[in-house]
Amino acid sequence: MKLIKYIAAAVVLLVLSVLYYQHNFYYKIPNNPFDKLEADSLTEFHLTKNRPDGTSVSASCHQGRECDDVLAYLRQLELLPLKEKAANRLLANEENMPFLTGMLKFGQSADEIFLSDLYADQPTVFAVSSTRSGFKGAGYYEVQQSEFDVDYVWRLLKEES
Repeated sequence: MKLIKYIAAAVVLLVLSVLYYQHNFYYKIPNNPFDKLEADSLTEFHLTKNRPDGTSVSASCHQGRECDDVLAYLRQLELLPLKEKAANRLLANEENMPFLTGMLKFGQSADEIFLSDLYADQPTVFAVSSTRSGFKGAGYYEVQQSEFDVDYVWRLLKEES
């Protein structure tokens, strides 16, 4: 009977520690979801500047040094995962501001990773989502010790007319 109590207590402690990690500790560890992506399978990158008046300007690259440079830039960012509430609080004042959206497309499988909620006035917070099965990096991220250099990425790409 004592053994069952100890096993039950151990299981409860394990569950509580997993929950604590998922809801608190995970958000204190820098994690870059772009680190795990293979550069040789990146086939396209699109970036769109959406203006408050409804117009937009797009730029892209297709299989080349520019795509490799964009992915290298995304990999070197020091990103900290954010809870959705914290991200919404940081982005609350940005509703009618210009924002950017981006898409990375990979290989023959047409897997896509999307960047969104990247506001020009606060390029330190953005969202990452994906159609790729098993992609573990979906969510909001905050750029640590710098900001997302939109101008640098835009210069790497070719503007579409």
